[in-house]
Amino acid sequence: MNKSNLTQVLRRFSTDHYEDTSINKYEVVDNSVLFCDRKNNLEFGIANNAADRIQAYRLVYNLYVEKEFAKPDKIKMWKSLFDAHKDTVTFIAKQKSKVVGAITIVIDSKMGLPADNLFQEDIQSLRNSKKNPAEIISLAIDNSIKGAQNILIKLFNYVYISGRSLYGASNLIITINPRHVFYYKKKLLFNQMGAIKTYDKVGGADAVLLTLDYSKTDLILNKTRKEEFKTNTVYPFFINHEEEISALEKIKSEIKPMSSAEFIYLFKDLLGNKNNSQDEHLEYLKDIFYNAVSI
Repeated sequence: MNKSNLTQVLRRFSTDHYEDTSINKYEVVDNSVLFCDRKNNLEFGIANNAADRIQAYRLVYNLYVEKEFAKPDKIKMWKSLFDAHKDTVTFIAKQKSKVVGAITIVIDSKMGLPADNLFQEDIQSLRNSKKNPAEIISLAIDNSIKGAQNILIKLFNYVYISGRSLYGASNLIITINPRHVFYYKKKLLFNQMGAIKTYDKVGGADAVLLTLDYSKTDLILNKTRKEEFKTNTVYPFFINHEEEISALEKIKSEIKPMSSAEFIYLFKDLLGNKNNSQDEHLEYLKDIFYNAVSI
């Protein structure tokens, strides 16, 4: 199995060396861009239209095919019905109008979460404990891009503050390959839940569920912002409190749920397949997209 650019980024987290350029120093370009890194010609924003969504799905698809987690297909997009939910948000990094980084957060709903398919018992234990989990999915960075570590931290920063402050999540969860566990624990402060399982969706690769508890990580984040605590994690590289407030306002204004037309276009393969008539998630979304009927 080929090593991906993302694997290399995660391994770099085992060192104490970060880019010389502070990733906090971004400039606002216009209302549709959250922040801009002029040195690396990068713009960070939200995939809130069909073109950006398709680019993000194709970026993840290409990475997963490279890692042999997915087989080549005609659609060439890695997506699921969870991407169509109104509360799902995909953050992207673009360079010269090309999406070079993407990460998606899925909020718990009647559909549940993507990881329920494999780790339902573990996730339900969070819900039973009055926790409100949100899930990170579809994390990808273009293999050819420089400054991948900065992109990864920035995208994770957006997911982190959005999950907590916009959607009231108490925990973030993510399903990853076991070989990445060390880096997620050490640098992002996730903890493992449950046992390693085989995940058919990604070619039968091993998968493990991790969770991050906001009540614990926010304590560390606040201490690092006050320079009361030094930590060898990504949190000192997060935007400060004032920048976070501003970023959250921009994020709220830029979130645009998938339209009915986008839903029909992106999921026409499922809508046109009579074998999917019993798919509860599909039927749930068709009820929401009232004019998105089978074609």
